[in-house]
Amino acid sequence: MLNVSDLTVQYGQLNIVNNVSFSIEKGKILGIAGASGSGKTTLALAIPGLLSSQATVQGQLTIGTDSFPLHDARQLAAVRGKKIGFVFQEPYSSLNPVLTCGQQIAETIVLHLGTSPQDTRDLVAQWLQKVQIQDIERTINAFPHELSGGQLQRIMIAMALCGQPEVLIADEPTTALDVTVQKSVLDLLKSLQQELQLTMLLVSHDTKVLRYMCNHIATMEQGHMQTIVPVQRVAAPDRVTHTHTPAPNATPIFEHPGITVTYPKKRNFWGKPKQWFNAVDQVPVRVYAGECLGIVGESGSGKTSLGKAIAEQNGYAKGGTVIIDQHPASALNPSMRIGDALFETVQHFSPLLDREAARKRVVQLLEWVELPEEMYHRYPHQLSGGQKQRVCIARALSANPTLLICDEIVSGLDSVTQQAVLQLLKNLQHQRQCGIVFITHDLDIVRQISDRIMVLYQGILQEEQTTDRLFAQPAQPYTRTLLAARL
Repeated sequence: MLNVSDLTVQYGQLNIVNNVSFSIEKGKILGIAGASGSGKTTLALAIPGLLSSQATVQGQLTIGTDSFPLHDARQLAAVRGKKIGFVFQEPYSSLNPVLTCGQQIAETIVLHLGTSPQDTRDLVAQWLQKVQIQDIERTINAFPHELSGGQLQRIMIAMALCGQPEVLIADEPTTALDVTVQKSVLDLLKSLQQELQLTMLLVSHDTKVLRYMCNHIATMEQGHMQTIVPVQRVAAPDRVTHTHTPAPNATPIFEHPGITVTYPKKRNFWGKPKQWFNAVDQVPVRVYAGECLGIVGESGSGKTSLGKAIAEQNGYAKGGTVIIDQHPASALNPSMRIGDALFETVQHFSPLLDREAARKRVVQLLEWVELPEEMYHRYPHQLSGGQKQRVCIARALSANPTLLICDEIVSGLDSVTQQAVLQLLKNLQHQRQCGIVFITHDLDIVRQISDRIMVLYQGILQEEQTTDRLFAQPAQPYTRTLLAARL
């Protein structure tokens, strides 16, 4: 059904994808794995012609009996949406914030099927039902910011399929979703693929996702595609089960008997809140020096709100608490060199240092996060995702924190980079004896780094156990549900 021959993508003199050829049979799923920067997303975007004009693309695309040169933007535009659907990684940045979700699906239907207004609305409702949206009328009239990440990803799937394509390309469609929502979206994709007999290309850095979904898996490495193998020949990644030891220091560096975080639920005509809801409801927290406390739960469970509340209660950076955000690209100024950004932070927290001493401090920070001194002169766009995250950790360390709050900081990274960042955090934890609050939806990740784990559901603490005990003997049904949803 899908055949790609001799695909090469260049930016200037730099080859991102090198002479890649592969084919997928009708009704089958091919998975593409690889580390960050391996070229897997560039390959996926090149097939429907979604790369920027700065890219030079060569190669041939065949769908069924139709063949197109991959550099012909006009022909690719004609098949995009009609023959090839595409599900993007981040629905928040892919959907138009000023159009309702119903309008955006309808736009795609009218473009490819030319239906009447009434037929279009009926088809929008049918597709929302197909992707298992519960409240269809509300969703049709909702703007993207009014829906959850899992709901938005279902909207993206509906948009990709409502033009009735024969091929579906999905680029990291579940990266930022919690474990239960991830499995429900993958199950939805699998059921639709089987029902519609779709040919599918699935890009992911998560081998567990690819083994769950695909018939065959190929690995990208430095722009080259390795041998395509049946999924049965791809080994399952090992689950880390090492024993966690108690924190060496028994003195809490943060303790609160019950944190509550409230947000407005309804406002009056003048915009003043008249109803509130508890995003976090009386959750007790304690963190020890040299300890990592994991916080897990579904999207909307209150994890991030709790992390921000801990930082606020502890006085943010002035009280020795720093938050490291999930998205390093948006946390760094794109027009400022890495060294200058760190220099600015060092001067803020250590105003008595002269310029030369501050510069040496920046170099020391780069060494602590295992980045070479040459990074001083680079801009954020010249760094990989893992390198940007290390820079954000270095900037956090410039405040000499006693408590680091890490909010989903490895969720968008490939498995190799994830392990490197986790090991870096472990080293800093033991060397500097700082406490870490590690917020994540990935149970396998939290198992590797945490000494204790708190499980949240709808803002309420379900249980708190040592890591080994929680995985061996979960006390609450909700925790058992989370553990059962792991791929």
